[in-house]
Amino acid sequence: MAPAFWNGKDEILKERLFGLTNNQGNHGEDVKELYFHQVSTPTHSYCKYLYKYPHKKFPYLELVNNNIRSQEDMEYELLDSKSFNNNAYFDCYIEYAKADVEDILMKITVVNRGRRKANIHVLPHLWFRNFWKHNKRFSRPSIKSISDNCIQSRSIRNGRYYFYHENGEQLFCENETNNKRIYNGANEVDYVKDGINDHVVNGKSTVNPEKNGSKSAIWYKFKLKAGEKRALGYGLARKN
Repeated sequence: MAPAFWNGKDEILKERLFGLTNNQGNHGEDVKELYFHQVSTPTHSYCKYLYKYPHKKFPYLELVNNNIRSQEDMEYELLDSKSFNNNAYFDCYIEYAKADVEDILMKITVVNRGRRKANIHVLPHLWFRNFWKHNKRFSRPSIKSISDNCIQSRSIRNGRYYFYHENGEQLFCENETNNKRIYNGANEVDYVKDGINDHVVNGKSTVNPEKNGSKSAIWYKFKLKAGEKRALGYGLARKN
């Protein structure tokens, strides 16, 4: 269970932090993002994290190209770009709290720090790591919609969990590689793992209309005024 975001301008969803490989960075591998681990209890029963996401298109190529320099030079960081001019960014707070070992709450709060209205898409994801592809002992698990506000996941390894959410549009695909895109070969399933990204960003019919798969997301679209914030809550609980 983890969040993703989209500012409506990037070519991909912001599902993970962007960084340079060892050969790209002039001082080795390096994450080129602004993020802060703010609070955590020793047992991680409560955690709070802050991610700062620009209104503008994220400067992926700019960060790569401007770090082609010698080891004697300073690194080119995200703040060296114009991505945060005039405070045109979102503060994205992610909080986790455990009511019990297998009862997890997540809260996402997005704040527009800019001077103008801005669009933000919030996509909390629930998916299975692909443990079945190369291990014949396991069958493919399932995640399916059981109501407009609840998704059920089920596997022989984890049992049944219920993911409760506020409204939003449920999206489903399989956590399987897009062989056609990567290897120019045939896909083994109809709705591959980048289906949610391609549906949201490019408007393609790449999510399962039957609302099941091994990867899912809840899609929210907001236009926030200057200084406005929006909070969303979720719960993941196991049923024995």
